[in-house]
Amino acid sequence: MKNKTIFILCLILGASAFSGTFTGFVSGSHELRRRNIELSEAAKAEKTNVSENKEAVLATKYMLKEKNGNIGLYRVTGENIELYDEYPSDVSSLPENDRIELKKGIGDLTLDEALLLIDDFTG
Repeated sequence: MKNKTIFILCLILGASAFSGTFTGFVSGSHELRRRNIELSEAAKAEKTNVSENKEAVLATKYMLKEKNGNIGLYRVTGENIELYDEYPSDVSSLPENDRIELKKGIGDLTLDEALLLIDDFTG
């Protein structure tokens, strides 16, 4: 009888310990799920910001245009055109086709393409 009582007490204690652990596990998994959702939402927001910045960078183009006898490098973002840099050069000494193109403006260039052209014109 004593062994049976001890066995029942062990079952009861084990069951209550398991119940507490199980309850902690369940509430812990809810907490983990909540954190994962928060992290997922933060990652989506960060991805959106990166996508917007990437689109802005990709939308930025450059244009070369004659400016006061020199070569002006302009940054073009949407409708906004601003002088990015000016390179000393005697544009009047360039071949006629290059002078005409620089007068009109050579646009829709990446920064690397623009710098290569400047190097060609000034080199």
